[in-house]
Amino acid sequence: DREMPELDGYSFLARYRQEGGSAPVVLLTGHVSARESERGQRAGFAGFLGKPVDTLTLTRLLEALCEALIASSLPQQPARATH
Repeated sequence: DREMPELDGYSFLARYRQEGGSAPVVLLTGHVSARESERGQRAGFAGFLGKPVDTLTLTRLLEALCEALIASSLPQQPARATH
């Protein structure tokens, strides 16, 4: 959450990354705006959700993040030459 007590979402993400965390982190906020979304992207958040959370939007975001994680964990296949 962008406005957690003692440690806001941006500070949390910075600390998490400094400590070696690599899992995707989604910014959750009631401050829904293009500017806030862009700020979150620049900070390194994997996604942006506004409050109140729409379940369909949440589901789609989680599906996309899971697909990206699966794709990044698969061994890379060498390119095959075509004749």
